[in-house]
Amino acid sequence: SLYFFAGAELTVVPKQATAFVDGTFPGIKTGTSSSTPVGVLPYDVLTLQDTQTQNLPATGEENASVPASGHVVVYNNYSTASQRLIKNTRFSTPEGLIFRISDSVTVPGKKGTVPGSVEAVITADVAGESYNVGLKDFTIPGFKGDPRYTAFYARSKTPLSGGFSGIQKVIADADRAKAKTSIEAKLTSELMKLAPGQIANDQILFDRAVKIDFAQLPEEANGDSVVLKEEGTLSLIVFNKQALSSSIAEQHIKDYKDEPILVTNLDKLLFTPKGDFRPSVETLTFTLAGDATFEWLYDELTLKQGLAGKPRADIPAVLSKYPMIEKADISI
Repeated sequence: SLYFFAGAELTVVPKQATAFVDGTFPGIKTGTSSSTPVGVLPYDVLTLQDTQTQNLPATGEENASVPASGHVVVYNNYSTASQRLIKNTRFSTPEGLIFRISDSVTVPGKKGTVPGSVEAVITADVAGESYNVGLKDFTIPGFKGDPRYTAFYARSKTPLSGGFSGIQKVIADADRAKAKTSIEAKLTSELMKLAPGQIANDQILFDRAVKIDFAQLPEEANGDSVVLKEEGTLSLIVFNKQALSSSIAEQHIKDYKDEPILVTNLDKLLFTPKGDFRPSVETLTFTLAGDATFEWLYDELTLKQGLAGKPRADIPAVLSKYPMIEKADISI
C-alpha cells in the first residue's frame, strides 16, 4: 500500500507467508444456534430458482389423472427442538382438501420469536382440477388434539396447480427425455450466471459448494403441442473470507495468534465436502487443499490517522504498533 503525507510517501508491505494447506474443517449454517461453537465456521446458504419451458409436438392422446402440486413453507412455532415430518404427512386447506409431502422433512426449531421453517413439495390426494386452488394456508391433521396442531402450519410458496383428469395430449418418451436434458442444461447455465451477483465482496464461493435440484412441473397442452416445464433450484454455501482464512491459519501457520489475516488465493484451494453435499443441512464438514498465500491485515484508516502531521523521525514509532507490517519504505 502507498500513502502520501507531509511531502513524503510511505510504501507499506504487510507480513506474508505461504503454506501447503491440507486440513479438515467443520462448518455450521448461520442462525442454526445462538452462538457458533469454537473452531466451527459459520456459512450462509443462498438459493436461486429459475423455470424453463420447451414446446414439443403431441404424438397422441391419452386418458390422464394428474394430482395438483406446489411448494409450501412449513413452520415450527412450537419449540426450539426440530421436528421430523415423515413422507406422506397430510396437510389440510381450510376447506378440507388434503395434500401430502412428497419426501420427509425436518422442520428446524424456532429461534426466539422467529419460527423455524423448511420448504417442501406437497401433492394432492386426489387427481383433478378441483385441487388447483392457488395459494393456501395449511394445518397438519396428524397433530389434531396435540398442542402442536396450532403451532405447526404451512403456507404456499407457489400456487397449487397442475391437477387434471381427462383426455390430454401426450408426447413421445424419447422426445421428453431429450427436452428434459436440454431444459436442465439451460437451467444450469442461467442459474450459474446469476450466482456471482448474490455473493458479497467479503465472501467466497467454491466450485464444489454448489448443488442444483430439478423439479418437473405439470405439463400443459397448447394446441397440438405439449409444454414441458421444469424448475431448477440452485443452492450454494458461502464463507466469510477472513473467518475462513483465520481457521486455515490456525491449522497451518506456526505461532499464529488470531490476528486479522487473509488467504489471498482462496479460490485456488480445492474444496471437497465430506459425504453427500446438501447445502440445506445445518452442519457440514469439508476439506481444503492447495498452496495458500497468507497476508496479514491492518487498519489502513487508523494508520493514516496515526501518520497525519508526524515528522519523519516519529514514523518508526507509529509503525512499531503494527507488527503485521513487515516493511515500510519512506521517500521524500
